Amino acid sequence: MPDQRVVLTTGASSGVGQSTARLLSERGYKVFGTSRNPTAVEPISTVDMLPLDVQADHSAEACVEAVVNRDGRLDVLINNAGYELAGALEEISSHGEGFPRRPRQADPGGRCPRGLMRIGDGTREAC
Repeated sequence: MPDQRVVLTTGASSGVGQSTARLLSERGYKVFGTSRNPTAVEPISTVDMLPLDVQADHSAEACVEAVVNRDGRLDVLINNAGYELAGALEEISSHGEGFPRRPRQADPGGRCPRGLMRIGDGTREAC
């Protein structure tokens, strides 16, 4: 499909991320899903799984680079992956190490490619 949109769904190993990846692939999107350990995930034949540790910038950069190298572009990023922060609310910094950050690896110049929409990090922005 020449006009097939390329989607990267983080946290696609289970739950909402896995269901989203499956649904989009069934609807004709080219879908890449991510997991810290993609070989341990129940495979979805129409979803290409890639390794991603959302707490490591180098991992995010390598993941986005893999998508672009395979399909030439990234049209949609669904930033669904998460992790737990534990502690008293007043002790958890919103600017601390490991705090969820905007997916700048998919948008290195501050501009979104071809209408990339950010959803899932507390915002919904169309570029």
